[in-house]
Amino acid sequence: VFWCDALVQRNAMSTTTTTVTTVHPDGRVETVTTTVTAEPPAAAAPAAVADASAEDRVFPDTPAKVTPEFMSKVLGAKVKSVSTEILGIGFICDAHKATLEYEEGSSGPPSVVLKMAKDDAASRAMNAPFFALEAHWYRNIEQHAPLKCVKTFGVFTDSSDPGRFLLVLENLNLVEGNEHNPNWLIGAQRGVIQSIIDDLAKLHGKFFESPELSTLIPPFPIPGVPEGAFSGPILGYSMAAFAPFPGAAAAGFPEGTPPIDMLEPIVSKMKDYLEWDYTMLGDDTVHRIPGGPMDYPDARFKLPNGMALVLKASQILGSRPQTLLHGDGHPGNSFVNKATGETTWLDYQCYAKGPPGLDLAQALSLGVLETSKTTLKEMTQAYHKKLCEYGPPGLAEKYTSEMCWEDFMLGMIVFYPTYVMVHCLTLSQLATDENGEMKRIGLKTIVQRYITLLQELDLLEFCDEILKR
Repeated sequence: VFWCDALVQRNAMSTTTTTVTTVHPDGRVETVTTTVTAEPPAAAAPAAVADASAEDRVFPDTPAKVTPEFMSKVLGAKVKSVSTEILGIGFICDAHKATLEYEEGSSGPPSVVLKMAKDDAASRAMNAPFFALEAHWYRNIEQHAPLKCVKTFGVFTDSSDPGRFLLVLENLNLVEGNEHNPNWLIGAQRGVIQSIIDDLAKLHGKFFESPELSTLIPPFPIPGVPEGAFSGPILGYSMAAFAPFPGAAAAGFPEGTPPIDMLEPIVSKMKDYLEWDYTMLGDDTVHRIPGGPMDYPDARFKLPNGMALVLKASQILGSRPQTLLHGDGHPGNSFVNKATGETTWLDYQCYAKGPPGLDLAQALSLGVLETSKTTLKEMTQAYHKKLCEYGPPGLAEKYTSEMCWEDFMLGMIVFYPTYVMVHCLTLSQLATDENGEMKRIGLKTIVQRYITLLQELDLLEFCDEILKR
């Protein structure tokens, strides 16, 4: 992606040969002699995070390289054996379950989760900025956040190779009463989603217009995005949908074709396999994408209007009161404990500075079963009340419920090209993927719900309104 190289250099915060110079956020300059380095914490690390010595920063970057010796150092226990199995396949990283056996007289968790970069050079190069961001969260932000975060046993990065990344995390499935929503795109009950976004209100309320935002959150400038506009990782992926796609020629497109222009031809070739069928509200006529009155991607999002639309949305979002956003606060990135009602959060790769309502776009859009505009407005209003409870005095006047709803809608605009980008990267692999049929059925269900949601929200008409401002 076109903005990656500069971001990797900026977020590494160190220079590696044998001497590493680190510039901390508070301006301190520290020089350390070592061979393999990771960004040192700018503030005291939370007790759960291993503050590794230089030799401990030589870490495995694939499951096959994980050894009992390494796990013993991380956990501070004598690990006799370790076996790994895939736990979850993500777009940026994969999660592996490491089952542990201990030497007699030693003990520790029966298993942990290893979050690793994919064993693919292109994926690592593209997603290196996200690895740096997540490592920064656990080293420098977690201790300030009011959310309950997944416990970390170790955070490992290699500044000489930013594509290498490892988190050793608590296995939340072992906590009694915990319930995960891995299939959140299929929808969950309204009460579940409401409790999750109300929990996000704690984060948004604490950091609402906080002076800490400028010191805690690394800058994330994106070429073409004006100063003062919202500029976060999700917007980076959104803007990448309009940029030349490196794999365009290999996919049979002219060199330099952007993903936003690739998706319709790809779907057209696969339409009878994908079966992306939909109906319009109040009409039983079945349409199949691409085609029909709700084509995907819609012409409003194609160049040049699409980029202008996203930039206009980012400028409005940047003009609002700002807070710390999770950035990807959907139900799949949280565990809710049925016994205590407590939410535990994970996946901090897209956090950013932005207006509170923007963080609702992922959680509310496809997360709620039987979604309607009325339902989402009611949930947004309930969230706003919680935000006012957790935030500073005067928040309700500075950031109204109407602003919150519009920022949710603007978030829907920002995420639209991101979904296009994801589909371009995944559709061509379905036929050869061993789980391709399961994914095809999942995508079919999700796209049908998404098209219905766009109609319920009148999002395309909202796009027209935004462009006229």
